[in-house]
Amino acid sequence: MSIKDKVTLIYSNSSYFNFFIGSLTSSIGNGMYFIALTWLLLSITNEPSSVGLLMIVMALPNIFINPFIGVFIDWVDRKIVCIVADIFCACAILVIPIIYYTDFSLNSTIIYIVAFLSSLGEKVYIPSRDGLIRELTSDKELVSINSFAIGIVQTGMLLGAGLSGFLISTIGSINVILINSLSYLIGALFTFFVRKNTIKPIKRNYTNNIQSVLHDFKQGVFFLVNNKNVLKISLIIAILYTTLYATNALLPSFAKFDLNVGEKGYGIIDATWALGSIFGAFFLFSLSIKHFKTLILKYGLLILSCSIGVFSLSQNLFQASIGYMLMGACFAMTRIVFDTNLQLNVHTDFQGRVKSVVLMLISLTGLVVHSLITIFIDIISPRSLYYFLSFIMLLGCICSLYAFSEKRSLLKNSRHSL
Repeated sequence: MSIKDKVTLIYSNSSYFNFFIGSLTSSIGNGMYFIALTWLLLSITNEPSSVGLLMIVMALPNIFINPFIGVFIDWVDRKIVCIVADIFCACAILVIPIIYYTDFSLNSTIIYIVAFLSSLGEKVYIPSRDGLIRELTSDKELVSINSFAIGIVQTGMLLGAGLSGFLISTIGSINVILINSLSYLIGALFTFFVRKNTIKPIKRNYTNNIQSVLHDFKQGVFFLVNNKNVLKISLIIAILYTTLYATNALLPSFAKFDLNVGEKGYGIIDATWALGSIFGAFFLFSLSIKHFKTLILKYGLLILSCSIGVFSLSQNLFQASIGYMLMGACFAMTRIVFDTNLQLNVHTDFQGRVKSVVLMLISLTGLVVHSLITIFIDIISPRSLYYFLSFIMLLGCICSLYAFSEKRSLLKNSRHSL
């Protein structure tokens, strides 16, 4: 399928169009939100370790409740779940501006609570969104639609991050967070118009709701563990995302204390990640060469490891921006290829549960990494920790080469039966 045909498919399909407009709107707010939230937290605490603690708090929902959320997502209409999750995030984030403008004391504890709640909504939204995309998309179009989705999200993140430094310095972090709350509501409105029909939940025969949840959760875990290809992909995705979260957690301190570029420089560097991701996603969107995507599957983590190493050597804003942009491009292409391969190897009825278990695995490993960052960030420089992350990605590449050493097509057309 040519690029023109792919673009025509997206713009002629109202479900795709509304979904991507909603994603673009909410991602613009998200691009500003993380920078505003971390900068607000650093302003209150003036402690680099507070950002590491923030990342730990945001990882907690995945560890304790996300697997059971996955069961819920496989029971109900995923479109409705996406809408409810967006509204929940909007309400949670709105707490910070309300407290600030009602003259109550805004402290780090409140920020941590809001971060936990907004992360909870996000962790519900992500597997629901992926399941919804899988419902709307054929096997042949899945890589292209996933690539376009990532490109749209990163375009919004780029716009948001690019505006964040200017907006924080002019209207303040509080108002930037308020804008993000509104963006979630707009995103929910557009999601409402994604497909007119309702996909009803699979009917259950159990009389005990707890029994139903536990039974279906065990089914999801059994499906994951007993499909070796799915399990290997999931473990590599966990390494990939954990390193990403650690990279994001280190960036504010790296920008402030190692590079001394201030909040605007921090915003610029963060924006270059989105710029690289946009390039990587749309570059992959334009391709139809399976062999190239197989190379990404095998060597993407190695390239990403090298890009982290290059970034860690940067001494000024320009060098850091180039390095972070390269990281964004490498991560986007690798992420799309692995996530798509996971979607294609998991039956539609298990999408929510498998994705949620993978997210839980990511959070568990991420919790360890963020805990280590929180402990060592005041002892070891962020630059040295970036060296360590580069080494972790190198180990991930070795695992990837081993896992996919056999000659096989990247995107399987087969399905695992229920």
